Amino acid sequence: MFGMFLLAWFTPTTIAILIIAGFLLFGRRLPEMGRSLGKAIIEFKKGLSGIEDDVQAAGGPAPSQGAGHFGAAPPAPPAAIEPPRAPVSAAAPAYQPPPVAPPRPAPAMTPASPEFRDGPQVG
Repeated sequence: MFGMFLLAWFTPTTIAILIIAGFLLFGRRLPEMGRSLGKAIIEFKKGLSGIEDDVQAAGGPAPSQGAGHFGAAPPAPPAAIEPPRAPVSAAAPAYQPPPVAPPRPAPAMTPASPEFRDGPQVG
């Protein structure tokens, strides 16, 4: 329910209004904020490359080399695939519906039967 509430607020119109309000309120500080954000991103990238250098110096695999799944080598492909030993029939057995008893004939209505005189009895 909270997610639906958030989706209702982040429409293109709402975002445009927020951007305009940001320019009006923080217009003079935006270049300064952009410079500080750029410096933060550069420092973050330097920190990541420092961690990668430490991992490589410790003897671990380089992240760009891709050591595979948990450092294990991939399994070797099989030498040859053997055909099945016994012949297998490709055709499925034909469908045979279960036997059905023929329908019973309806009882004949004669002038002496009560259905004929009084009509069909319901209930």
